[in-house]
Amino acid sequence: MPVFDQGYQHWSGSLSGHAWRWLAITRHGLRVALSGRYVRRMLFFAWIPALALATMLCSWGLLERQSETIALFRPLFASFLDREMMTDPRAYRLDFWTLCYSYFMAIELWFSMILIVMVGPNLISQDLRYNALPLYFSRPLRRIDYFLGK
Repeated sequence: MPVFDQGYQHWSGSLSGHAWRWLAITRHGLRVALSGRYVRRMLFFAWIPALALATMLCSWGLLERQSETIALFRPLFASFLDREMMTDPRAYRLDFWTLCYSYFMAIELWFSMILIVMVGPNLISQDLRYNALPLYFSRPLRRIDYFLGK
C-alpha cells in the first residue's frame, strides 16, 4: 500500500465571501438531516397546516365575494359559522384571519420544536464524535458562523 504525501495542496476553486461561509455548514447539515426517513415524514406533515391555512383563507375570500364556487360548500360553512358571519363576512375578516393565523402558528411551532428535537442534537454530536470542530475552526470561520450554520 503506497504512502502519499499529505502536505499542503493548493485550492483551485473559487472562494466565497466571509458572509457566506456558514452556508457550507448549513448545506451539510441539511443533507445529513434529510437522509432520515422520520425527518422527511415530519416535514411532510408540517406542510399540512400551511395548506389548510391557504384553503381556509381562499375559501373565506370566496365567501366574501359571494362566489358561485363556494355555493356548494355553504352548508359546510353554515355548520361552524354564525348566521351573521354568513350574511356579512367582510365585517368578520379580521377576526377570522386572526383565528386562522393563531392556530397555524401554534401548530407550526409544535412541528418546529419536534423537528429541532429530532435534528438538532445530531448536528452537534456528529461534529464532536468525529472531531470535526478543530477542522472547522482551523479555517477562517468564526464561532458565530458555525452557530448560524448549525
